[in-house]
Amino acid sequence: MYGNSNVDLPTLNPWVNITPGSAQRYIFQRNPYFHHVDAKGQQLPYVDRIVFTIAAANLVPAKAGMGEADLQPRYLNMRDYTFLQKSAKTSGVEVRLWETGSGAQIALYPNLTTNDEEWRKLFRDVRFRRALSVAIDRNELNQVVYLDVGKPSNNTIMERSTLFKPEYATKWAQYDPKLATRCSTRPASASAMPRGSACCPMADQRPWWSSMPARTPRMPMRCT
Repeated sequence: MYGNSNVDLPTLNPWVNITPGSAQRYIFQRNPYFHHVDAKGQQLPYVDRIVFTIAAANLVPAKAGMGEADLQPRYLNMRDYTFLQKSAKTSGVEVRLWETGSGAQIALYPNLTTNDEEWRKLFRDVRFRRALSVAIDRNELNQVVYLDVGKPSNNTIMERSTLFKPEYATKWAQYDPKLATRCSTRPASASAMPRGSACCPMADQRPWWSSMPARTPRMPMRCT
């Protein structure tokens, strides 16, 4: 419902803003001319009125947990999940894990067009990108970051898509530090590398160090 600053502006959105100017509370009423209907021919939307209350982003989880919102999908993260579940026992709110339309919550994209020629060569080397992928323990990330309610996967299309294939989600997504070392471009000698790391030196002798256990959430992880 973007572009609603002018309350007199005609819109194709399902709800129409009727609160002019800047405010702490905005009211959106059902658009009587909305052009969509459901399978039975009933005009949408079903809800007649929506009220938005402006609040600081850091206060949204607390307000949602206390039941001050009927529906709150934004400004909530997995770090709020435990708090919301505990609050639900007294506030009566229902906490649901909402499937997003993106293929992953977290994804790492090497810059294949970087201005630095040596970095560009490294990032465009499929062996390096495969090594980077299998060096990430997605199952551990799921347990630590997503409280074991996520689904480790590549960053790909959603399973419900007719274009989805299982190998899209699993190819080069297994955690295999030894394979990562073999895939790395010209790995340095073991004596020169910190334990649990791989070094990919470039043509101008600049080393690129990568920690193999990778305990930070930097590779694709899909939450369902």
